Amino acid sequence: MRLPGERRMSRIELPPPASGCHLLVELHNRDHLAAAYGETFARAALAALQWRMHLAGHSIKQAGDRRFVAWIAEAGSFAEHWQLQLAGLPLEHLGQRALPVVTVGEVRLSSTSGPYPPQELERLGGRAPILEPVQCGWIWRERYEKDMALALAFHEALRSGEVGLSFQPIMRRNAGDRRDASLYQEALLRLDQPGIGASGLVAAMERLGLVRLLDRVVLDAVIERLEREPTLHAGCNLSSHSLVDDAWWHGPLGRLQEQPTVAARLTLEITETAPLGDFESAKTFVGRLRALGCQIAIDDFGEGHTRLDFVRQILPQVVKISGTLLAEAMRSITGAREFSHLVALGGSIAPYVVAEGVERASDTAVALAGGVNCLQGLAIARPAGAWPPSRVCLPPVCRSAA
Repeated sequence: MRLPGERRMSRIELPPPASGCHLLVELHNRDHLAAAYGETFARAALAALQWRMHLAGHSIKQAGDRRFVAWIAEAGSFAEHWQLQLAGLPLEHLGQRALPVVTVGEVRLSSTSGPYPPQELERLGGRAPILEPVQCGWIWRERYEKDMALALAFHEALRSGEVGLSFQPIMRRNAGDRRDASLYQEALLRLDQPGIGASGLVAAMERLGLVRLLDRVVLDAVIERLEREPTLHAGCNLSSHSLVDDAWWHGPLGRLQEQPTVAARLTLEITETAPLGDFESAKTFVGRLRALGCQIAIDDFGEGHTRLDFVRQILPQVVKISGTLLAEAMRSITGAREFSHLVALGGSIAPYVVAEGVERASDTAVALAGGVNCLQGLAIARPAGAWPPSRVCLPPVCRSAA
């Protein structure tokens, strides 16, 4: 039996743009799946995505070996629905499972009449996720399979309600008993499943190109917490790979636009543990977050792939100095001098400079001597769960389709 859209065509016949909604679906890790699990699995992965939309009553036209166009007869915006449903469900073939790296967006058609060359089809807005390139040899394949197994375990934990949040306050210098002693509380991922560590998970999801799924579910949970607690100020991480204005973010950004008092109490911590993809797109996306009223923080300043030109242009309210640099300041005069210089640089960019990783009283003394005006770490306050607990879950469209 031929799958919908299986036959390749040099040109694609599509209904006129005014007659409905055209969505371009792209499977970005198609080559990775083929290298790790075989060509048969990669072909089956694309076919499975096509079938999900075909069974919903939508017409499918294949546009190469890694993308296709779905035509939805009724008018409306369906990109977010299908982005979440296709990207949020594992693919399975002959006992092998993997998560797809998918983007879904409305098609930009170069003319009002077809047929259309496949190379002319492109999504409106957004950028392709950044994935590590496929490499030859067993070392890359073993790491890819290990990363995917971790991502699948996280997905299962989300589905079964085993992922939550704890909150650790960032305290102002000389806070005392002031009511505004806490700048905000950072939401930290808490996983009830053994063998899944938050830092290793984030790194794996970034390598796989799946970090937008992680960032989306955490952001949803933090917004929900802010809606529930009108006096709470909270923050959460956004990977530099997530700074793309596409269908992943329609829902949460819409909620923030409708509730400006919630947006004003949300701080988004940009982490550049991976290189920034598109400078201008990222800057535009952060500008949209600021326009909604959100506060912006730069996490782990001085480490990773932090770009000073990017930090200066997005004008963050908070700069967080990496705990590794505080540890270096504890060990040597040179480290202490470098820490102080970095704090001064952060203070020239943002009104609040936070020392991370303050674990002991001696850390506090060195951090304050270095000039920070906020502190975070076990010596200041331990992460604590909220009541009722904040659960991190898959979006409803993923749960209903699972």
